Amino acid sequence: FRYYYPSGEVSSIIEHVNRRAAYVTFYFKNTEVMSEGFYKDKLRDSLWLNYNREGLTLSAERFKNGKLHGKRVVFYLRNQLERGDLKILSETTYKDSLKEGPYRTFFSSEKLKEKGQYRMDLKEGVWESFSADGTLVSISRYKAGKLHGWIEFYDSPGIRIDRTLYQNGERL
Repeated sequence: FRYYYPSGEVSSIIEHVNRRAAYVTFYFKNTEVMSEGFYKDKLRDSLWLNYNREGLTLSAERFKNGKLHGKRVVFYLRNQLERGDLKILSETTYKDSLKEGPYRTFFSSEKLKEKGQYRMDLKEGVWESFSADGTLVSISRYKAGKLHGWIEFYDSPGIRIDRTLYQNGERL
């Protein structure tokens, strides 16, 4: 099936695999692909890829029963077209469309920028931040999405320079 914008450009194409599943491609008005993936029982399922108007890859995400479920990866746009580089900006794990599990962000150099965990869409446990050269900048602790425990800051040689104590989001 083909669907069209009122102006006549194709807005989507649906290719039915069987009665329960279909491969769908959505388009921008400039004919570039906006997103593509599978529907199962009329809900997004498995891997979906998303693009911008110039055709660069924005993200790859997994769905189950219409909800984000699994890893969602967001990419840097810079250098995709010129060099074909597809570098990861962030990785987030989801369960039933809530952040659940590991989270990481990266510098464009591909070095780790931040890492931590989510539980029920809230930051939980130890989170670490790093500088562009890979040295530790800070360690934060969270409980149910609120700062809880010592927040520590480090200088470039890795020596602790400051720390602040939090309890349930309140600075002590």
